[in-house]
Amino acid sequence: MLNRFTHLSNVLPERLTAIESWHRHIPFAFAMLDMLRPGVFVELGTHRGDSYCAFCQGVVLQKLDTRCYAVDTWQGDAHAGKYGDEIYEDLRAWHDPRYAEFSSLLRMTFDQALEHIADGSVDLLHIDGLHTYQAVKHDFESWLPKLSERAVVLFHDTNVRYDDFGVWQLWEELVKKYPAFEFPFGFGLGVLAVGNKVPESVLAFLNFACANVSEVVSFFYRCGDAAEVLKKGNEIKRIQARLQDVGSQLEYARAVVDQRDSMLVERAEYLQSIEQSFALERESAAQKMQSLEKHIESLKTTVLSVQEQNVELLRVQANHRRLMAGQEYQLRMILQSKLWRIRNKCMSLVGLGRRRIDFAPLNLTVLPVEQQKRLEQARPSVTIIVPVYKGMDDTVACIESILASSYQLDAELVVINDASPEPELVDWLEKESHRFILLHNPTNLGFVATVNRGMQLHQNRDVVLVNSDTLVANDWLDRLQFAAYTSGATGTVTPFSNNATICSFPVFCEDNLLPDGLDVSEIDRVFAFANKGQTVEIPTAVGFCMYIRRDCLLDVGLFDAIRFGRGYGEENEFCMRSALRGWKHLLAGDVFVYHKGGVSFAETQTENQRKGHAALIKLFPEYDWIIQQHVMQDPAARMRFAAEAGLTIERGLPVVLLVSHGRGGGSQRHMEELAAAVKGQVCFYLLQAEGSLLSLSRLTDKCFHAKLYFSCEHDWALLCDTLKLLDVGRIHFHHFIDLPEKIMDLPEELMCAYDITVHDFFLACPQITLTDEKGNYCGAPDVVGCNKCLEKRPLEGVESIESWRERSLQIMCGAERIFLPSQDVMRRMTAYFPVIKSWVWAPHTLADYKVSQPLPALQTSEPMRVLVVGALSIFKGADTLEKVALQARAGRQPLEIHLLGYAYRRLRSYPASVLHVHGAYKEIEIHQLIDSIDPHVAWFPGSCPETWSYTLSAVLKTGLPIVATAIGSFPERLSKRGWSWLLPVNSDVDAYLQCFEEVRKSLETGLSPEPIDTSGDVLGRTPFDYERDYCVVDGFTKARLVKQTDRSVGSWSAFHEAWHMLNGSAPQGELLPQVANPQIRKILIFMLKKGWLQPALARLPVGVVSKLKDFLVR
Repeated sequence: MLNRFTHLSNVLPERLTAIESWHRHIPFAFAMLDMLRPGVFVELGTHRGDSYCAFCQGVVLQKLDTRCYAVDTWQGDAHAGKYGDEIYEDLRAWHDPRYAEFSSLLRMTFDQALEHIADGSVDLLHIDGLHTYQAVKHDFESWLPKLSERAVVLFHDTNVRYDDFGVWQLWEELVKKYPAFEFPFGFGLGVLAVGNKVPESVLAFLNFACANVSEVVSFFYRCGDAAEVLKKGNEIKRIQARLQDVGSQLEYARAVVDQRDSMLVERAEYLQSIEQSFALERESAAQKMQSLEKHIESLKTTVLSVQEQNVELLRVQANHRRLMAGQEYQLRMILQSKLWRIRNKCMSLVGLGRRRIDFAPLNLTVLPVEQQKRLEQARPSVTIIVPVYKGMDDTVACIESILASSYQLDAELVVINDASPEPELVDWLEKESHRFILLHNPTNLGFVATVNRGMQLHQNRDVVLVNSDTLVANDWLDRLQFAAYTSGATGTVTPFSNNATICSFPVFCEDNLLPDGLDVSEIDRVFAFANKGQTVEIPTAVGFCMYIRRDCLLDVGLFDAIRFGRGYGEENEFCMRSALRGWKHLLAGDVFVYHKGGVSFAETQTENQRKGHAALIKLFPEYDWIIQQHVMQDPAARMRFAAEAGLTIERGLPVVLLVSHGRGGGSQRHMEELAAAVKGQVCFYLLQAEGSLLSLSRLTDKCFHAKLYFSCEHDWALLCDTLKLLDVGRIHFHHFIDLPEKIMDLPEELMCAYDITVHDFFLACPQITLTDEKGNYCGAPDVVGCNKCLEKRPLEGVESIESWRERSLQIMCGAERIFLPSQDVMRRMTAYFPVIKSWVWAPHTLADYKVSQPLPALQTSEPMRVLVVGALSIFKGADTLEKVALQARAGRQPLEIHLLGYAYRRLRSYPASVLHVHGAYKEIEIHQLIDSIDPHVAWFPGSCPETWSYTLSAVLKTGLPIVATAIGSFPERLSKRGWSWLLPVNSDVDAYLQCFEEVRKSLETGLSPEPIDTSGDVLGRTPFDYERDYCVVDGFTKARLVKQTDRSVGSWSAFHEAWHMLNGSAPQGELLPQVANPQIRKILIFMLKKGWLQPALARLPVGVVSKLKDFLVR
């Protein structure tokens, strides 16, 4: 048997690398090719390619018609180690010139390669990838369908049993199923006859090998020695060649040494000659040095004189401001006095209005032109002050970020230890004090006194106050100072942050987490190019990172350590005080600083905030009014929008534009859920109608992002340019009501595909809900009936139902996908538009809610509590609800109906009926409120076909029994659920009361009614899964082939100029919008303006204030 392979044992392998584990198996590789003569050979895991090239060499040697494939990522794994492209490039350089005609290197994963190999085609498979049990088993099972009936599988490393190697474990399982033989040397090589028609020569060899193990192993082991001999011979040749090269180099070195010796003699003579001339030059240089030292002393005197002039300049400006501020104060006291106001009114009454004189603030920024220019050029050095008390990790991170930043200014870092109680923190500060200036307070002075100490260190330096829980990056300080000197009147500058009230990003006036996947340096870099040089005026700085100009400090004075010693309010008081003297405060749009918040004294934060705010309001009663006015106007919205646009570009994710009305409701809820479902796959922007304008903003599951407002008539080109800047690659229309017709030009403007989601029947019927004038289901009549409905209820711009549906058809024909949330909607829309084929059945959620067990207990003596949830219009069943409640009360039926929500009008409630109205609710509170009502059953009295109903979803989560109308999505969503009752559309009052009686009997007996089964109506489609399927179409690639617009700094500046012009058309917000009652809101605004509101609230306990706010909101 073995004599057959003797001629192959003399064949020497052509490729041998440092990976020796396969070298002794190469003769058997030649033998296997001779026995099997495979049509297709595949190797999984090739690495340096010794084994694979041996098979290819065998194919050439034996003149076989074999197609060979090597599959590997050539990136390494946990067993082979990680490596770069050099391994692949080395193998390809060897392989391609020799074997490319019949062999291919497939650089991909094993699973990806499956689609390149036909099923049942592989005769010989060599598995040598990741060697864990799970990995090898997966490789074998996934490639099993690719094996032919003649197939043989080779497993390498079957004899390795340490760490997580598991080939031996799988091998022990497989040898029980298939004919096999294992070579124990070279880490083990297993030969497995998998096919049911393996050639007789292979099977005969396996039988012989199993019967004569030692003889076979010994034969191929000896044959493998040839490979080792060849490898060592090649190594000896390399060493010999190297020795010859070294000999040549030594001879050359001897010649160089001889030449060097002669040069040294010449060099010594030359050095002796130049030493004499050098002595003469040294004497001359000493004379020049004396002259230079005198010149340097003269320059030092000049520099000191310039610095004194700069300080004097600052003092002149401060004195100028004090003088002007005093004059302004006196003038204001006169012109705002009661007598002067009476005088102005009298002038107006007698027709001399032109002689009215009202107060206007003086411009305190006016300085002599020469001094103003010198001030702009003499930007002083900066002291960075970090007060430290607690928080070891945050403080270390803060200081390290400052030291690592790349600003170019002359700045020193001063860290002040305010008697920290943490020994580890103090030790670290002492150890690292060579890197910054470290000061120690002998006792705890408090935050404000500590900051004041730092600000008094140098009288000619600007200061930056940096909280110990912040992180800075890049050249942040250069950009802050640039903003501070954009005008002579700037006193302070604050950067953007995630936690900075009116300077917060991305959500205004909230504490935010950092955007996913980006660090502070990356975010700050985006702010630097998207908002370069952009600033807006703010009423007060925010103290977490506050740049203060020295001339402002000299004019206004330090922080008030008496009233605000523990912090909170000190920077606001300073800013209000400085504003009275003409200083203004800026938000630097091109700087971002991370702020954790509340590290140093978090345990007393709330109490300090209350005390600080009370002291601030006492000094400046108008403070809250000023802040609320700023919040309402939100002048920094365009800068937050630009930063979010920059981050969107930085992420590189596909951008989808959602288009909808601005009415909220289910479509808004669905868009938020969609954003959450595909988070990390897509960036969404929302374009929606708000009055006569279109608002554009980023949309996430937390959807309170900065908005830009566009007039479709005047700003259409700017809107399209902005969307091109965002690189919108797809549009998803969610509604068309309230939107201008021009909105359908967007796909052509942006050259991208679009989808549509049907949330109601607006595309088929301009009445939207398929209800008649009485709020009842219209029955979906034919075209004649629909036109009669339009005659009764005419709509502007709608001539007939045919023209309406023709326009809708044109819109839908261009859509790639039209999402329908229920099969009822699909049946109806298919009937209305039979030519459309792009329908997609896409439930808003695929969750399957079960009935809760046990069911709510119902005693015979207690009334059955019926829950109705939502905002009820006529077609949502408000009138039906009232009729049932009145008749139940008249008949003294044991019912309580609880409306968690409100109706379109005031309904007659208890004691006139059994109805109890609980009013509006917040979505987050709904389950808590339902638990407090403790209902036995939920009821949906509406008569229109709901396309989905998020209210039903909320009730389904509770597991309550449900009574609903048999229309719309209700039948299919309640199908097979149990404990559900469906009533015909437009049922009368008696039918509902009779149904409630049946529900009561079922609850008392515990016997569920026969489950509703609408499965026979299923359209035979698989429901669409948004998380899995939404992005699996064209238009979701991470990069577009054509760059839509320039994104240079200059282009961003041009956008800012254009967006700034939009501010005039943006709808103005209202003060205290969360207060529901307009009369109460008006009173509170008046109190806020007068400065009475906050002092009044400060006198109440915190718990009382919280309950009062909740009451006002409701």
